[in-house]
Amino acid sequence: MNNTFFPGSNGVHGRARPIVTEPDERLHTESVDVNKIDSEVCSLMEDMIVSMKQNNGIGLTAVQVGVLLNVIVVDVAAICKSDAVSRQAAPNVVFLRMANTRVLQIADEVEECTEGCLSYPGIDVPVTRAKWCEVEYIDNNSETKRLKAYGLLARCILHEVDHAKGIVLIDYLSRLKKQQAINFFRKRNKMITKANEHRF
Repeated sequence: MNNTFFPGSNGVHGRARPIVTEPDERLHTESVDVNKIDSEVCSLMEDMIVSMKQNNGIGLTAVQVGVLLNVIVVDVAAICKSDAVSRQAAPNVVFLRMANTRVLQIADEVEECTEGCLSYPGIDVPVTRAKWCEVEYIDNNSETKRLKAYGLLARCILHEVDHAKGIVLIDYLSRLKKQQAINFFRKRNKMITKANEHRF
């Protein structure tokens, strides 16, 4: 697919990659840290941003495009536009590009909110998370940074950190509902595969 450019997005150039959806064992596998921020990792970050935006997401982890590296991108501008709480101490960037993200501290106060996920289209799950978190990561310029995030921004980062650990949205469901969700996506995958077999 041709490279895509989003005006006002700090010059993001990349290509959209297919989103990995359940059932796929990679989603349940822990990602590995990157050794260094080289051109390949930077290109991956740009592709992830394009993939995220084309699928109307606000965050994405590398495993969701089939790469088992601890790399995360987050649409800070979109989150802060919709959530005033997130604007507290939010970095002055359009997108966060994060590698080897580590959670240093989380709030004692928690909040339950419904979350969706590009790898689990069509379902929403109530998830209880800390109201804020402090993380350390390496950015696309190889600089180690710390960030204290609040509200939806914190929730999004923690959601993506989960992905890097192999923890997915349906892991927050009861055992019965999780199995029902897995069966739903297996059936969905078979239907998509069958439909593709008859395309001309």
